[in-house]
Amino acid sequence: MVKLYYVQAYTVVPLPLPWLPLAGLGVALAAGYGATIYTATEKLVKPRRLIGEWHPGVLGLDYEDFTIQAPDGATLKGWLIDTGSEETVILLHGFTKSRWDTKYICPSILFLSEAGFNIVVYDQRGHGESSGPTTLGAREAEDAEKVAEWARRRLGGTVGVLGFSLGGAVALMLAARGSVEAAVADSPYIDVMESARRWVERIKGPMGALLRASFPLIAWIASRRLGIDPSKLNLHHYASRLRRPVLVIAGERDDLVPIESIEKFYAEARRAGARIELWRTPWGHVEHLRMNPRSYAKKVTGFLERWLRGEE
Repeated sequence: MVKLYYVQAYTVVPLPLPWLPLAGLGVALAAGYGATIYTATEKLVKPRRLIGEWHPGVLGLDYEDFTIQAPDGATLKGWLIDTGSEETVILLHGFTKSRWDTKYICPSILFLSEAGFNIVVYDQRGHGESSGPTTLGAREAEDAEKVAEWARRRLGGTVGVLGFSLGGAVALMLAARGSVEAAVADSPYIDVMESARRWVERIKGPMGALLRASFPLIAWIASRRLGIDPSKLNLHHYASRLRRPVLVIAGERDDLVPIESIEKFYAEARRAGARIELWRTPWGHVEHLRMNPRSYAKKVTGFLERWLRGEE
């Protein structure tokens, strides 16, 4: 008969064969758990790349492709739409999206071009066709600052930014750095780890329960792999440092960024004397443009015209 043994106090003790299936089950569960943690971490570290086939030309707009090298050497690829204006708006997409997004990037290109703005839209690092790893905002702010400098040299005039989700958080960082003349942040994360946890909570069933229970470990591994300090991606650090006018758009049904977090950020910024506006909408995460495009375009273009063109 085959027997397994383990050592106890230097005495060899037979291990009953019936325990073998349980040991195998334990190994299988551990392997499955490890694979789940690895997969979840990979989704944070290496988001899926959205690459489409449409371009501004199909919207009837003249455009050109451009490539800019980020401060750390990453390659950023995008489109420049030059309308001959003296005002330029940079569009920043969210996590897992790209310049090919049709939910909010494509509609934004349309209403901003109709308002006469030049438009710069590019894939943030680790997304679309841009290289480099995503850092959830840490290096993305440096990238956007480099793009803003390039746009100002290339087109002259003033530069503003309209960012969505992750891009909205980057827009707030640019306003704090003074890199643009005005910033619009739609559904920006306030605490990146809180929003990441809520992103995991979208997964239902036993797998979702496992991921929620394991989130501290997932977050720890992801932050180490990305080389970031999540505490520095808490936007409350920037609330008292906003140097440029800001419009924050927040959805009351946003499941990734609680409205209370944005209201707290807004209150902190107001106490510090920031020129900040809060627009509460009845919809979810980056949903207002899709749900009510006319009111969205009117509000956003009005804000940008006021601060980029000096129009009241």
